[in-house]
Formats: sequence, structure tokens, C-alpha cells
Amino acid sequence: MTPQRAGSKFVSLKFQVASSFALVASLIVLVFAVVIYIWSSERFDRYLNTEFVKYQTNFQQLVSMTSDSLVDVADQVMLLASVSVPEENANSTVLETSEPDLQDVIAAIDLHWDNLNLFGQIDSILLLGDRAQVLAKKGQVSMVPVTELMDWVPQKSRPESLIYCSDDCRIYLGVPILLANGERYVMVIAQSISDVVAAMRRSFDAELALAVVNKEASFLGRLANWNVGLMSATSQSLANEVLSVANRSYSLKQLLTEGQQILLEDRAWALWGMEISPQGDVLLVASDLTEEQKSNRNLMMFALLFALLAGCFSVVVGFVLLWRPMRRITLHSETLPLLAEGEYEVVRNRLAPDHHGYHNEVDQLDIVTVDLSRKLEFLSREVELRTGELERMAMYDTLTHLPNRSLYVHELREAVSELKDHPDETVGLIFLDLDAFKRINETLGHMAGDSLLVQTSRRLKRLISKQDTLCRLGGDEFAIICRHLNDPNDIHILLNRILAEFRKPIEIDKRLLTVTASIGVVCCDNQDASPEDLTRQADMAMYAAKDDGKNSFHFFNDQMLIDISKALELESELQTALDDEQFCLFLQPKFDMKTGVLDSFEALVRWRHPEKGMIMPNHFIPQMEQGELIFQLGRWVISHGLTIIKGLEKAGLGQYKLAVNLSARQFCDDKLVSYLEDCLGDISGSRLELEITENVLIHNSDLAASVMKKANELGVTVALDDFGTGYSSLSYLRQLPVDVIKLDRSFIAPTDVNEESRLIVESVIDLAHKLNKTVVAEGIETLDHLQFLQNSQCDSAQGFLLSRPIDEIDLPDVLAKGDVQQEAYGYITPEQSLAAVID
Repeated sequence: MTPQRAGSKFVSLKFQVASSFALVASLIVLVFAVVIYIWSSERFDRYLNTEFVKYQTNFQQLVSMTSDSLVDVADQVMLLASVSVPEENANSTVLETSEPDLQDVIAAIDLHWDNLNLFGQIDSILLLGDRAQVLAKKGQVSMVPVTELMDWVPQKSRPESLIYCSDDCRIYLGVPILLANGERYVMVIAQSISDVVAAMRRSFDAELALAVVNKEASFLGRLANWNVGLMSATSQSLANEVLSVANRSYSLKQLLTEGQQILLEDRAWALWGMEISPQGDVLLVASDLTEEQKSNRNLMMFALLFALLAGCFSVVVGFVLLWRPMRRITLHSETLPLLAEGEYEVVRNRLAPDHHGYHNEVDQLDIVTVDLSRKLEFLSREVELRTGELERMAMYDTLTHLPNRSLYVHELREAVSELKDHPDETVGLIFLDLDAFKRINETLGHMAGDSLLVQTSRRLKRLISKQDTLCRLGGDEFAIICRHLNDPNDIHILLNRILAEFRKPIEIDKRLLTVTASIGVVCCDNQDASPEDLTRQADMAMYAAKDDGKNSFHFFNDQMLIDISKALELESELQTALDDEQFCLFLQPKFDMKTGVLDSFEALVRWRHPEKGMIMPNHFIPQMEQGELIFQLGRWVISHGLTIIKGLEKAGLGQYKLAVNLSARQFCDDKLVSYLEDCLGDISGSRLELEITENVLIHNSDLAASVMKKANELGVTVALDDFGTGYSSLSYLRQLPVDVIKLDRSFIAPTDVNEESRLIVESVIDLAHKLNKTVVAEGIETLDHLQFLQNSQCDSAQGFLLSRPIDEIDLPDVLAKGDVQQEAYGYITPEQSLAAVID
């Protein structure tokens, strides 16, 4: 739209100039009008003849080219039949060739048919013997043209082709084949003529239709006067209209000898017919003459205008000088909006400078605009480049260059949606997490961890197929999306290959490390499954593999959902139990073996459930260890246990020491020491003992040693529980500030029958005393155990023989009665007190 000034009517400057010359030029136009009309009519007829010859020539060339391509297909089949790989070196990439026999040719046709059909666009291929017997056949084919080719090809011993129309018009090519043994065969290859028609359509922008003789019915209708049926047309509606008019006005013979003009509403068409087969099948070509007629009329007008200019030369010279600047200004008004649309190349092509020997202000405007288009294009490309880089950063992991979680969700959704088209297939999702990756980061540094992740991604890339997708979800988590799984064993094979690959050492900073992986797998055949559900299920399976000892894979099953649901329910109940103070302590007495005096208690936590009754710790501690609840429980045990000890002292029932068991996570809590300071208050740190197992030291020996040192500064002692069950217990006695060792009950129970165990216990007690460590024996259940430990100079003892754990509610009354063993349901009678046994 031409912009207008408000309150004024736009009148083109070109119109104003042209109208001034119209009167002067009209007389000359009338003089030349008749001459120009005759000349343009003859020119138009020559154009029609030239177009008809051009279409005929092009069609013949396209048919010839198609025949040549079919000959090439036959040559390719023979070449493929002659190529083989030596059997003794199946992995060789060097191909060997030999003279093919009949079976090689048939095998090559069978093996490569899909590629020939898909990429070579071959409709059918036949291999015929000397008696026209079919030796190999692929695709649907009519035998009528095949029979004719069998009559021609063997006689002429050269490729022959023909066009035959039945359900479709095809080019049939017969190629003679001579094998090494002297046998002769004929290979017939068929290809639809639609490619030829499409090529003509693209080349000339004409509408084409195939008319087949003696066809009684067709999906496009039947032309009765011409006795042909329409098989196909590039434009069905146009074919119906144009051919319907032509059928009433001209004979088919007229179309085959010369083109005819068809007027259809406001369009003019030239219609020609070309015979394309021996049966008389016809290719009808309709070319739109509207623009040509318009061009011819424009040419006439241009000639008249030229006459006018010739008659008024002096006036026209001035007009010409003004015309170009006005045209360029108009072009600018039409072109400048294209800059906003990003059509920079179009702008430059339109405003390219004219080489006319001089330039003016309008030319300067062209130059500035062209330069502006280049700068805007450069800026646009920079924006696109930066945008693409941002998109890549958003969809790919910067370390491993693998798809990240965002692209992973997209790829998984696409893989699941493909199940609609492949209902017999499944999608496999493999979730992989490196075991002990955090330890490598902490010990070797994050650069070593990054190197491990990169090498892991490279290894996994080598294992998966091209149709699978490897993603890094973050940290040390990887995911593999396996598409088009037909055999359930395929994913098992891949999983075993992954585990086998991880058994190979990886070199990190000149160190060979063996890193294992825990893998969770879920297989999906439901096209409505969501990526979130599949990810959650694979994650569950992966954690099941970790719980099962790591370095393995687990498939997701419904039981995992049930277990997770129960775990969530238990976690909710445990939080409620903490909030409602449902936990309680049972105190296990410990006695001095030299004096027989009760001097300390081990705090044992129990869950007093309002509905289920008393629940032992092995039923809820593992669940609490997986979350943050274990820290709340550990602090409560310390705080509540010290409150009980303070209460006993205040009641005049004695001063006792409290031993509290801590797990690896609890002991390595960076807030533990500060919490101990707050809980102890005015009570001596020597009244508190922290019991840890060897797992704490394995988890992080450096951090454990630091916590022990700080605890000792508060006066708190540290006991190594279950001593002797680990493989490096003795080394920890030398390296770490442990105050007390507790002999595991497995060394105490068999002492009445196993002399080796007795020697081990005596040696450990002697070694501990030399290292200034106190020894506590647990699990004492018989008098023989007690007497043996007393003779071995053991410092303290606890066990059911001496006393069962005492409920914190009953503890004050038991202590008040004075005989803990008897009142605490022990096995020693008043006449056999611990002191009496020791004496």
C-alpha cells in the first residue's frame, strides 16, 4: 500500500508525466496498431509450435534418461551379485568380485530389493529364462509388456523399453544378461512414468494428464468421443474442465497433430497430445497461455509506445530521463518493508545499481540501502548464531556434549509416541549411576571426576546402537533410551555388555581405577506412558540395584511401587513418632568386672507405637538412615539419655555413664560436636560415651578422626563397637583416638567349646590394655562366659546373664531396690551376685 499524507489524495508522479505525453503519442499508436497486431499474431503461432516441439523433445529425453537409469539399475544388480567378502576373514572391509551365476543374481535381487524399491523407485523387477519362465520376481507387474519385451530383447541382444498402461503407466525395460557359464537371461525392470510426468511438470510448469485407450472406467472419468479414459492428472479439477471443453470441440487426432487453444473462464490454455505407447496411450499437456497472451499484448503496447516515442522523440527523451528516478523511488517504497521481513538478498537484487554511466541521489539511496541490508543481515546471522548456541547449551551437557535432561524428556516422549506406529515393539529406559563417584571427587578432585564422566560417556557411546539415545541427566547419572526393541533379550545383552565394560579399569590422573555402576531398567509398551513415570520407575529400579550390593542391574516391577509406598508411609509415621514423642529408651546395664558395680548404661531406642505396640529398632532404623530423620532421632537419644542420667543422679540413685550408638551418617554430622556441647551443659563429658562401628571409619576415616578428637576435647569417650568383625579393626586402634573397644558377641558365645576363640579374646584384651584401651564384653549369657572374661582381665561386661535392657520408666524403681540383676529379670540369684561370682 502506498503511504499517503493526511488530507491529500495520492496521484502517481509517473501517471502525471505519462498523461502529458498520451495525446502526442496517440496518433502514432494508431498508425502502427495494425502492423503490430499482425506481427504479434504470427509471433504467437510460432510460440505455440515451438512449445509443442519442446514438450515432445523433453518427454523423449526424460523417457530415454529413465531407460538409461534402469539399465544402470540392472548393472548395479549384476555388480552386487558379483561382490562378496572372503569367508576366512569376515571382518575384512576388502570386497572381492567374481563372475556371478544365476543364484547370485537371484540372491542379489532378494537382498537389495528394498533399497531398489525405496531409493531407486523401482516398482518391480523380474528375472526371466530363455523360455520366458519367471526365475525371480519382486513387486506387482503386468505380463503383457513383459511378453513383448521377451520377443524383442533376445533377438536384438540389447536393452529395449516400452511404455505400458494398465493400473498405472510404467516404463518397462528389458536387459539381456549373459552369465559366465554362457546362459542367457532377461531382466525386466519397471518404473512408474509418474516420475517423468513430475519432471516435466517441474520443468515447464504445465498441467499433464494420462489418457489410456479403451479404458471403460477411470477415477477421473471417461472421454467418450476420443475413446480414452483418464488415468491420472496433475490437477484433477483442471483436467476435467479443460478436457471436457476440448472433447466437445476437437478430435483426438487434431490434438496429436497440432495444439489447440482452450478458453476457460478468464484463462487461456494450449492443449497438445503426444502418443506415448504402442497401444495409443496419450500424454495430454495443457499449458497456461494467459501470461503469454498478456505478454504478447504488453509487447504490442510496448511497440505502440515505442512508435509514440519515435513520433515525439524530443518529448520522450525528457520523459525517459525522469522515468528511471521515479521508478527507483517507487521500487524503494515497495522494497524497504522487506528489510523488516529479513529478505535481505531480495532487497539487494532489486536495488542493484544500474551501470548507466552516471548516478544521482536516487542511486546514492540505493547504495545506502544495500549497505544497510548487508549490516542487518550480518546482525541477523549473529543473533541466529547466538540463539543456536544458547539452544545448544540448553539442550546439551557442556561437559560430555550428551543430551541433557531437557532433551532427554523430549527424546523419551518421542520414543514412546512411536509405539503408535509399532505396537509390537517396546521402548527400554536404562538408568545408570556410578558407584562411589562422590568418593572419587573428594579424594582425587573434581577434575578427575569430570574426566571419569567424559570417559564413561565415551564407553557408553561405543556400546549403544545408532537408534538409541545416550543422555547425561546430571552428576553421575546417565540414561539410555532404547528404541524399537523386538526381542526382550536385546536389552539384557546390552546390560551385560555395560557391566562388562565397567569391569575394565579407567585411567584417571595416571591411576587405574575400577568404577562400577548400578543400573535400573524399565521396559514400556504403553504409548500413553509419560516420561516422568518411566523416569521415576527406572530410578526406583536403580536404587534397588544399589541396595542389592551395587554393580548390577534391576528391572522395575510393581513390587517396588508397593515397597516405596510402604517406605513413604513408614517415613510419615516416623516423623509423627518424633513429633509425638513415641520413642523411648531401654537402658542395658554394664558392670565393672573388677568390683561388680553397675557403672553405666547403653541406650537402646524403641518405638512405642500407639497401635502396633513396641517396635524394635531393626524395623525402622534402616528407613530413617535413608533420610534426615536419623539425625533428629540421634540427637533425641543423646538429649533424652542424658536427661535420664541427670534424673537418676538428682534422685540419689547414683552417677552413671551413658553409651549411645551412632551410625556413620550420625557420627560424621558436622553439627554433632556443637550439639554435644549444648546437651552436656553442666554435666561432665566423661559421663557420655559414643559407640561407633568400623563402617563409620570406612565411610570417611579422616572426618571420623576429626570428630573423635573434638569429642575427646569435651571429655566424651569413643568406643569401637563389634570389634573384630571388620578386616582392619587392629589398624584403627593404632591410627584413631579410640578409648574403648567392645568385643563382638561372636567371640564370646563359643568360648565354652572353642579354644581358638578363647586365645583370640585373651590376646585382644592384652593388646588393648597395652594400648591403654578399656575392653567391654557384650553378649554374656552363661556363668562360664563371665568367669572366663574375669580371668582374662576384661574391664566391663553386659549381657542377658547380668541384666536385660530396662525400660526407662521402670529404671528408677529397679535401682531403688538395689539388686539390678534380680529386679531386671536376670539369671543370677541373690546368692549368686556378680560380686560373689567375681570373688
